Amino acid sequence: EIERSLSYNPLFQVMFALQNAPLNALELPHLKAQYLAVENQRIKFDLSLILEEIETEQGSYLEGFWEYDSDLFTVERITRMVGHFQTLLKGIVANPQQTVRELPLLTESEKQQLLVEWNQTQTSYPRNSCIHQLFEEQVVKTPGAIAVIDGEKSLTYEQLNQKANQLAHYLQKLGVKTEDLVGIYSERSALMIIGFLGILKAGGAYVPLDPNYPSERLAYMLEDSGVSVLLTQENLVETLPNYSGTIFCLDQDWKILDQNPQDNLLHPMTSENLAYVIYTSGSTGKPKGVLIQHQSLLNLVSWHQNAFNITAIDRVTQLAGIAFDASVWEIWPYLTAGACLAIVTPDLLTSPNQLQEWLIAQKITVSFLPTSLAETLITLNWSANSPLRLMLTGGDKLNDFPPTSISFILVNNYGPTENTVVTTSVKLTPDLLNEKAPPIGRPISNTQVYILDQDQQLVPIGIPGELHIGGSGLARGYLNRPDLTASKFITNPFSEKSSDRLYKTGDLVRYGNDGQIEFVGRIDDQVKIRGFRIELGEIESVLNQHPQVKDGIVIVREDELKTKRLYGYFIPETEALTSQELRQFIQDRLPDYMIPAFLILLESFPLTPNGKVDRRALPLPKINPNELEDYATPRTKNEQILAQIWQEVLGLKTISINDNFFELGGDSILGIQIIAKANQQGLKITPKQLFIHQTIAQLAPVVEEVPIPEIIQELVTGKVPLTSIQHWFFEQNLSELHHFNQSVFLEVSAHVKPDLLKQAIAKLLYHHDALRLRFIKEQGEWQQYNSDDEDTFGFEVVDLSALYYGEQITQMAEISELKQRSLNLEQGPLVSAVFFQLGNSARLLIIIHHLVIDGVSWRILLEDLGTSYHQLEAGKSGQLPAKTSSFKNWAEAIQIYAQKPEHKSQLDYWLAANFNSVPCLPLDYQADATANTFANANILSFSLTEEQTRLLLQGVPQAYNTQINDILLTALVQTFARWTNFPGLLLDLEGHERENVINSLTLSRTIGWFTSIFPVFLTLENIENTGDSLKSIKEQLRQIPNRGVDYGIGYYLNPDLSIQFRLRNYPKAQVSFNYLGQFTDSQISSLGGKFAKESSGSIHSPLGQRSHLIDINGIVVGGKLEIEWQYSEKFHQKTTIENLANAYRDSLESLINHCLSAEGGYTPSDFPDADLNQAELDELLLELDF
Repeated sequence: EIERSLSYNPLFQVMFALQNAPLNALELPHLKAQYLAVENQRIKFDLSLILEEIETEQGSYLEGFWEYDSDLFTVERITRMVGHFQTLLKGIVANPQQTVRELPLLTESEKQQLLVEWNQTQTSYPRNSCIHQLFEEQVVKTPGAIAVIDGEKSLTYEQLNQKANQLAHYLQKLGVKTEDLVGIYSERSALMIIGFLGILKAGGAYVPLDPNYPSERLAYMLEDSGVSVLLTQENLVETLPNYSGTIFCLDQDWKILDQNPQDNLLHPMTSENLAYVIYTSGSTGKPKGVLIQHQSLLNLVSWHQNAFNITAIDRVTQLAGIAFDASVWEIWPYLTAGACLAIVTPDLLTSPNQLQEWLIAQKITVSFLPTSLAETLITLNWSANSPLRLMLTGGDKLNDFPPTSISFILVNNYGPTENTVVTTSVKLTPDLLNEKAPPIGRPISNTQVYILDQDQQLVPIGIPGELHIGGSGLARGYLNRPDLTASKFITNPFSEKSSDRLYKTGDLVRYGNDGQIEFVGRIDDQVKIRGFRIELGEIESVLNQHPQVKDGIVIVREDELKTKRLYGYFIPETEALTSQELRQFIQDRLPDYMIPAFLILLESFPLTPNGKVDRRALPLPKINPNELEDYATPRTKNEQILAQIWQEVLGLKTISINDNFFELGGDSILGIQIIAKANQQGLKITPKQLFIHQTIAQLAPVVEEVPIPEIIQELVTGKVPLTSIQHWFFEQNLSELHHFNQSVFLEVSAHVKPDLLKQAIAKLLYHHDALRLRFIKEQGEWQQYNSDDEDTFGFEVVDLSALYYGEQITQMAEISELKQRSLNLEQGPLVSAVFFQLGNSARLLIIIHHLVIDGVSWRILLEDLGTSYHQLEAGKSGQLPAKTSSFKNWAEAIQIYAQKPEHKSQLDYWLAANFNSVPCLPLDYQADATANTFANANILSFSLTEEQTRLLLQGVPQAYNTQINDILLTALVQTFARWTNFPGLLLDLEGHERENVINSLTLSRTIGWFTSIFPVFLTLENIENTGDSLKSIKEQLRQIPNRGVDYGIGYYLNPDLSIQFRLRNYPKAQVSFNYLGQFTDSQISSLGGKFAKESSGSIHSPLGQRSHLIDINGIVVGGKLEIEWQYSEKFHQKTTIENLANAYRDSLESLINHCLSAEGGYTPSDFPDADLNQAELDELLLELDF
């Protein structure tokens, strides 16, 4: 569906016309005709380009004109576009083989302007000094002048220098030398200034740590920086996380310092040594340390003093937090110029009026204020006689110009920490008032800026691009992060010096016609809403244009429906402004997809300790899902039942009947839980129905209302036929059949009572008959039967609470290894549990032989274990949900099904397949097949981030109507195809075999080993075309009948031995893949637990033979997709599998990005009633513009 908007000309916005039929000359009797340009008052389109081929005696040429809407475009913009168009045409003629993205666009004059004229910032500065040396020179000039005022206390320049010298001498005695990092964990005070100076004079670099930071963040910064000495205050020591270095309290240990000399120290340092390391937020969630050298800091100081005429008569403020880089800017330009630095008390920062009074009383002449605070103070009434002459601001986007009536100049500044605080600066004088929003200015001294596109090419004036910074202010890089340094600090392509670098800011900006730079937003603020890429900054700009909006912010959040929505927050000038009025204002100026779903009125924005707007702390609106345009409440009884079940299984608070099951993160295994819970409510759903009807609105009309099934709830006993997967197991010739397990190791609450836990497990064995299976070999054939002994299971309590954690880990591993080997197929137990008591927590290990359980069964078992335990804890005998058909019923029914014609017809898929042309995998080592044992197996694993996993489960399926296996297997085939240079992959897939092949049975709450293993040969025609690859693999997977369940039945149970013979003689797959689905928190938290990370022993006997050379398993745990690669070290090197795993992750990430950015498409399986191939479908959709 095409999105419509009244913001644009209907249907088309741009028109191009080429008149290639020459017009005859206009001939009129007695008249001479001549073309005249006429200004149009009305135009058909927003922008038109008309070209005409002109033929003359000298040759032919193109002549044309542009027609544009002057409300949308300026004449300067169109003039530049004409030049770009001409340059582009010339580039095409000069080199027609170039790709479009490599063609030249900018005119030579524009490149000269961008590269040279607007970057002429070279000035001299004391580049060979250190910052403390400049301070010492100032002490000689003004020793008695006040340097720092801290409340009622003050220090002269001489006193400050003497105390800093004493500290520096002491630090050198502690071993501090050149470039050693020294931490300072202090409140803003004169002691903080002494600490900074003392560290620098000792030769070190200071690492400021804010007392307001969370302890986890502080602990990371202390560990990452490796500071061996930490300066602090006595009242802050107890708030420190674990720290093993030397702690010195600046406010209590001064007697020690008094014993040290007060004279200046010798300086073996150079300006290329480090001055400080400031931590900034990192995209990984961990802060990163930015390394700033003295020469970079000196460039900032020199520019600042010259630009703002800083002298010894200035009185300035210090109010930025210790770990905010603005504090650098507040201190050093002034202490090296003889000015007086006044420390602002924290209480003044929350009261703008009191802060104004204090600034006036202290006769402050220059003050830096965070953006949000500055925007408030410029609205206050200021006397014309106010001593304040400069108000500096920065750190966030400034939305408002200062009133023309204020007596001081407001200076807007911009700069990342990586370029020493300030990169661009502008005095907001009245001549700039015609700009839409306050600009961030031009580059400061010795700084170059370039606005580039994704190909590192200059963008035209007025066009947004990423800001890149070069020059003297650049940081050395990131502490302990060479990889990040290399990716963010790149070679300057516009410099003749190979050593010159550029910093990639990630900020989106654009040049104005006058060379002033406008901040647009972050590149990662480019979001996709309803298929449209939008800039949050553009919406914010319109929001702030409303005359009654004081400040506005727009963010993206996901609601309970996992849908991305825009949230607008605004502070009104008056109480009269309503959200409805503001919405109408925005609707008049922006297309509908850029209108925030919610507009929330606030009295003020939450701020970080550094004074920036804390966007993460913006409050959630009180959302009523019923008000959302795409939300539909359940209307019928069946819809209400299904909605409740979906919420429970998918872990969502609210469900619309129009929400797609797979787009919400559903998969076939979660589908089984949906079916099970629906069955308990009297609604019969088949897996096929859930696959076809993917919303509640579609599913509810087709479900069958049935009486809640009457299934025998007593013990099931007697002989049970072996299923196909059990035949497979006994055919593997394992030397230790009893040691082939599945297990779950849980971290549970220490309050769990072992006696009740044992009773709860006993109830599980009574309720779930497969857990009581026994296996006996009679006359050379294995048989199984259901025992009536529900008490035969292992249960042991091990108290390790007296041991250290390291000893606990060792003991748990040793005991778990023994328990993994303790099962007995003939006599039992096939279930064993160990409860480890560790003191403050506990661990629960449950081991079950694979013959009686699978991945789906674990979800049922853990849910029932929690239910049973809590019933017993409450003193109730309790009752588990009713049984569904028994494993014995299934095993018997599948024997009958194996003889039916409908089963045999499903085998045609494999009987007609040709696997003979499939090559073997490349090997690093040649070895006998018997060497492929579990003893020689190694495992490599990786995981996607939570965000990538969420996108994979919920965002990706929308593009091509896919399920997660389609994506995982497309990436896998691409990976192996690039490794083997063969465009296909033969692999064994695992399914859960609970398909609806026996209509009379319901298996949704039945425990047992139902797994189906079946081969599939997947091929790719065009491996490099991501969309085609995905559509191809999706269709190949859809062609597998009954999701592969019939293959194993035909292989082992079909009475036609010729069919068995043909299936058994196909080449065997060397690769297997199994996606185990999602384990949600609710499925493992019933005992207050989560998956434990300690070793739980080997689930397979080391003597056992592996079936494949490479096994790949995937599972979603804790919101992250984890992929495990198991291989044999006898056949492959670790580096080979690492490269494969990394390539697979890259392919997955590429597929995710493609599906989120591409238009997507349909495949024939999306239209099961139409007999079309992919090419025919693509052609039809193209004709329909679908």
